[in-house]
Amino acid sequence: MKFFYLFCFLLLSFSGFSQSNCSECDKIKIVGVYDFLASPQTPGGNYILLLLTLSEDLSPGFNTFYVDIFFIDSNGDTLTQPTGENQTLPTLKGDTIPYLLNLRFIVPNQDFPKNFDGKLVLNMSNVAPCPQKTTCEIPFKKISFVKIPEEPGSEISLYPNPAKTHFNFYAEKAIQKINLFDTGGKLVKEVNPVWPETSVAVSNFSPGTYLVRFEFEDGIVVWKRLIKVG
Repeated sequence: MKFFYLFCFLLLSFSGFSQSNCSECDKIKIVGVYDFLASPQTPGGNYILLLLTLSEDLSPGFNTFYVDIFFIDSNGDTLTQPTGENQTLPTLKGDTIPYLLNLRFIVPNQDFPKNFDGKLVLNMSNVAPCPQKTTCEIPFKKISFVKIPEEPGSEISLYPNPAKTHFNFYAEKAIQKINLFDTGGKLVKEVNPVWPETSVAVSNFSPGTYLVRFEFEDGIVVWKRLIKVG
């Protein structure tokens, strides 16, 4: 009888391990990865913007909260600082969420390595249809790394940065919408600027780092990193 229980325990343990990368993971896609370059206003360029989306709706009951997100290289070493279990995944097809990840380089102003051959790892606590603890691994070679180009005329100046009460912006053509996200991808503010309005209030924001998404009337999108101080 002891051997029977031991066999059942090993069988369940093996089954749980074999399902650690559950089928729901195949629905999670990376839109792109973008290097934030250092500037005199925002020194320290060791940040990347990760955009995740879904090819299909996630199954009901799949917990998308408390997700730890990070990249590992081909040796299994962590390339980006784990976010901690405080992120949220998209849940519906087409939903796209931005995440700000910090590269684990000692030397400042390093770029995401070229010809990177590693994986994006998502660790989460889950319920059916996957095991209680699920690890999604997305091979980098299956996704596209992009440096979002600044099309002619789409350059944006954002200042002051760091900002305390507000930030100003300047562009050569009309901006249709401005979205501000926290580092967990949560939309915290949306602005539809009316020319000549060129200022956005952030006095009620908590100190920290935010992502600012500028969308022009022709559909071109530019991302900027904003630091909010107290």
